[in-house]
Amino acid sequence: MSEIGDESGYLVGVATDQHRSFRRTRRPASALERELFLDAARRAASREGFAIEEVSGGVDLIASGGGHLRKYRVKRGTRTADGAYRFVCGLGSSLLTTEVDALFVEERWLLGYISSEDHTLDEIIAAEVVGSEGNGPVTLLLGAVIPLIDMTPPPNFTSTEEGLDGFDDEEGTEDGSAGVA
Repeated sequence: MSEIGDESGYLVGVATDQHRSFRRTRRPASALERELFLDAARRAASREGFAIEEVSGGVDLIASGGGHLRKYRVKRGTRTADGAYRFVCGLGSSLLTTEVDALFVEERWLLGYISSEDHTLDEIIAAEVVGSEGNGPVTLLLGAVIPLIDMTPPPNFTSTEEGLDGFDDEEGTEDGSAGVA
């Protein structure tokens, strides 16, 4: 998903720049981003052997095994000021229900993404939906969050700020000779 977002995210800006009414709110860009990321999730799921189910405009990626049926809903979220994940859905969402008499134990999971202002993916996570809070649109309560792409450097990473070979001589040209002014 991250490759598609990085590769095609610029197209959202190209599309919304076509008319000033597309730039008044973030809704048109958000809808275009969503479709790009849903398409990327469908392609990745197909490649990895997941079943794909279209659900009320959303997409579930389904994996089964060992008597369990795990459904991952692809959903956009945000980060709160304190760094927590926030994913919202309606009270009637299938994310909040499971079939009790099903042949398999059904688990509801989230394949969540957070996009950036330049229409690329900042984060992709997986987490089990363990509940919700609120009365109208509800905030999903998540179990352990599993980052699927990590844009942060590993712990104890120290940048050496080293330049590339052939590009580190600021006084002269790339070959080390004095530049012409």
